[in-house]
Amino acid sequence: MDNVATTSGRTESVRVKNEQAVFNHYNAGWSRYLAVAEAAYAEEGQNLARILSRCLAERGNAPRKQRGKYRPTVGGEPLSDRVNQAAHLAYYAAVMLEEIRARVPASTQRIIEMGSGWGAVITGLWLGGAPRDAEYWALEYTDAGQEVTKLFARAEPRFRLQTRHFDYHKADFSYLTEKLETVVYSTYSIEQITFIKDELIDRIMAIPGFTRCVHIEPVGWQVEPDAIIMKLDRLAKKLGLKALNQATASARRCWRHGKNRNLLETLRRYEKAGKIVIEKIDRDLVANDPLNPGTLVVWRRA
Repeated sequence: MDNVATTSGRTESVRVKNEQAVFNHYNAGWSRYLAVAEAAYAEEGQNLARILSRCLAERGNAPRKQRGKYRPTVGGEPLSDRVNQAAHLAYYAAVMLEEIRARVPASTQRIIEMGSGWGAVITGLWLGGAPRDAEYWALEYTDAGQEVTKLFARAEPRFRLQTRHFDYHKADFSYLTEKLETVVYSTYSIEQITFIKDELIDRIMAIPGFTRCVHIEPVGWQVEPDAIIMKLDRLAKKLGLKALNQATASARRCWRHGKNRNLLETLRRYEKAGKIVIEKIDRDLVANDPLNPGTLVVWRRA
């Protein structure tokens, strides 16, 4: 990671995600699901629901994130340790899917996921009742993630799912030329881009037929003014104290790992300029990792 200047003009020592390291980490991780999906496809044939379920079962085998006294949450409420990790993940995923699906009208003709990983969310949307005949675009940075998604598409011919390489730093939607009612979303992917560029928002808005964008990203600490949080946390550190609460602990982790620092700042500037309307911000709505809670952010063209 390198030190850079912030987008707001202040020069700070900021940890920035290394693109190659991000690719290597997630490509290796998604390869695990590719192996499961290939085996399931060989056994199940064109049975998308069972193939996805077997991949989700593999995900449920992952060890639970242990963060001291903090536990996974949904709606700000901690989940009991009496519930196993697979059940936690199912609940967490169901809340995310419903928040997205609720903002996809029946009239939607095109649904785009930025940073689609191994395709679990976009596939879950289709299986969960999002518009059956819409175009679904899974835009992903890693090769393994794209391969799993292509297998999902082969498993269900009625699922109009396409995947394409996508890089947030060079966001390209130019191949989407037909004007179709479009919803764009991201879940835990912008987190890997320390500073998004204005051109990302511009290019989303330029998609023919774009109506709304939904994010579930760990940016809750950005809801409060950055300077205030940093001052409080700096004072706590000087006194040798641990993070003051779960929110400041989450912020420290975001800074330490170079996670996104300017999604809300950027959207607020666009709203102030009269270009977009931020419809909703629901801070720290869901968290499988207690110190990486996802905040719901919904915006549309003004």
